[in-house]
Amino acid sequence: EIAVGRGRFADARARAESAALQAELDGDHRLVGEAWLVIGRCDRMIDGSDPAAAFDRVIAIGRDHGFTTLALRGEMERASLDCWNLLPVDRLLAVRERASGVGALVDAAHLDNFLAWTARDRWLPDDVDVAADRCAELAGKLHLDVLHGIALAASAAAAGQRGDRERMEAKIAAALEVSARHADVAAACAMARVCLSLERDDLAQVSSALDLAMGRLGDAAAIGGPERGLWTLLRVIEQRGTPT
Repeated sequence: EIAVGRGRFADARARAESAALQAELDGDHRLVGEAWLVIGRCDRMIDGSDPAAAFDRVIAIGRDHGFTTLALRGEMERASLDCWNLLPVDRLLAVRERASGVGALVDAAHLDNFLAWTARDRWLPDDVDVAADRCAELAGKLHLDVLHGIALAASAAAAGQRGDRERMEAKIAAALEVSARHADVAAACAMARVCLSLERDDLAQVSSALDLAMGRLGDAAAIGGPERGLWTLLRVIEQRGTPT
């Protein structure tokens, strides 16, 4: 888990595989499932891997052995792949409803976070606010400070998409404060500022905002988003526009 948080995905996967093998020998089915959750998260970040298979295995282990929360976490991660693949969010909404129904509030909060950032990527600021507000409220009650900050950053991104700089900066300040300026939150806030620059259609401002976002994302390897691709695309465009 620590290696994943630091962006060392190959190392994390190897350690999780080792843990899963030992847990199988020990008959510790819960730990097997926890290890496969880590494997799936790593595979999500490694080209050519199949995270869906890992999360399906977690779901099966949870259901076969009566670990309701483990199965739900597997479903949550499996549903999150729909965000990455630009699919409809029906599966996410269904899992979120189940999590709320069984009192799995931490999972519900994370699912709201997925929904908020998926809506941000699809430029649906009203949907961002609905999910981000729910996430922020739950995360605040549960003292999940980093998640709380990321939810506030999503709200900042929605404000940026509307061109509302004042609200965006207020949300960014709140996000950084509640999370003690955590690297993941700082990256999410930088991504929010990219939204404002895109809304204003100012290429120079977009370039500057993307440079800042890339610097922040360098310290937050587990944070996904289109900014890395946009930055690369813009560099190509700028090079083509430069006389040689």
